[in-house]
Amino acid sequence: MGLCSSNVRQKGQKNSEIRQFSQQEIGNFYKLGQVIGRGNFATVQIGYKIDQEKNGLKGKCYAIKCIDKQRISFEHIQRELEILSRLDHPNIIRVYEEYEDVNHFYFVMEYCKGGELFQKIKNNGILNERNTQIIMRQLFSAVRYLHERGIIHRDLKPENLMLVSADGEFDIRIIDFGLSKREQVIKKPQQLRSKCRHQTKVGTPIYVAPEVLKGIYSETCDEWSLGCIMYVLLFGQPPFSGQNIHQLEQQINKPNLNFKHNISIECQDLIRKLLQPNPNKRITCLQALKHPWMIRDTNQFRLLTTMQSEDNSLEIERIIELLRQYGECTQFKKESLKILLSQITDLQYKHLKLKFEELDRDNCGTIKELELQEFLDQQGKSKLLKQLSMNKFSQNDQGFYISYTDFMAALLNQPFYLTQDRLENLFNWYDIKHRQYISKNDYGIAMNRRGVVINQDKIEAIFGELNLTLIRYEQFKQQIIMNSVKQINRSTIETKQINGLKAVKIEPCIGDYCKFL
Repeated sequence: MGLCSSNVRQKGQKNSEIRQFSQQEIGNFYKLGQVIGRGNFATVQIGYKIDQEKNGLKGKCYAIKCIDKQRISFEHIQRELEILSRLDHPNIIRVYEEYEDVNHFYFVMEYCKGGELFQKIKNNGILNERNTQIIMRQLFSAVRYLHERGIIHRDLKPENLMLVSADGEFDIRIIDFGLSKREQVIKKPQQLRSKCRHQTKVGTPIYVAPEVLKGIYSETCDEWSLGCIMYVLLFGQPPFSGQNIHQLEQQINKPNLNFKHNISIECQDLIRKLLQPNPNKRITCLQALKHPWMIRDTNQFRLLTTMQSEDNSLEIERIIELLRQYGECTQFKKESLKILLSQITDLQYKHLKLKFEELDRDNCGTIKELELQEFLDQQGKSKLLKQLSMNKFSQNDQGFYISYTDFMAALLNQPFYLTQDRLENLFNWYDIKHRQYISKNDYGIAMNRRGVVINQDKIEAIFGELNLTLIRYEQFKQQIIMNSVKQINRSTIETKQINGLKAVKIEPCIGDYCKFL
């Protein structure tokens, strides 16, 4: 339980003016099933698409968070929505669509079959250093990504870390941004941390930093929480406890760490640096990723992931070509590929994500132009970057980069993914009135389901780029499959290509019947 709670809304309040929430009825698109989580203000239910149910298939599952308007303030939900809409990282929960009705807000999110990391530790016991390192690398990467964008999570704990699958892998997603806060990053380029400022005391007591208890803190409070999480992974219990809040605060302010069984000296050192009471001396996520304990197996890890490809030379050429084609796509096709990304199977998504992680060499959650060049140099393919116009992608004060979603969407531009079933489902996603065409108004309403508010001028420009006023199915199909990159190697009868890049033996999707496999 956190240290603070939200204000209560007055009964009978009308739909909010948060334009990012779609006013369409969620029941027209999703069927809500079993409740898989409960909180003070919300429940989380399994959901799946209505059109899949009509076809007699269970299809891809989603987690749908239903938030009671009567129990949460307007400012609270607005802040959470604004933060969630900015996040695009492999280890942060993905939100696909947002809706609201008179009584509830709804977030349609990716479904993590493995459940809470906390529950896994509770059921199966503590982790070894290698598995702990796998988890911490993901957390340091994700929290570094948040901090670089001025976002403080403020409630990091094992209960807010989800496992994507139940098959023993440690693919993590950070969830629950209800207490998060976005602030202007106040620091010079050479500085590692922002200045501490007066803030609200929030968080879960056994995971909060000493400065949070004083109400004067910055983003480094999250690194303290990561230190507590790391301790829990290795020892099965938090580093600090007490019979009352006063005893707990005493331990937090003057930590006396007890490592109850043997762990390496490097591991102990990283925990101590994360649980440094002085926030100005505490290690940052960027520094933690370079800590000796974190990098000691990095070379072996990189070798294994890079060597997964049967022909890595052909594969990297193919990826660059897919990125080049994506950069040349119309805005309509780019957005359509991003929507398709939410509809592929979990197994397919996993393989695309592995390709991204191979190229994200510094674990920052994006692929920078410089790190892409360094990777190509190592592969003896340095000239390939000249084929790619990086200015067609994103840019920040450090230069051009490829975002996680853009990379993943680019890899979908292949006949393997653009099947007849998928194209029909994608067309129906836009054709909300079932009139067998997509109008400009249809497009704007459909995109609003993804939290995107598009003004009329931009919609006119998107349709103008297509040289169309209405989009019928055959025109839609032509636009989407145009310039899709053909496969280099065809799979045999005994194998089936599941990532569009490499032929591997097919495996059933875990826990559901996949329509698109």
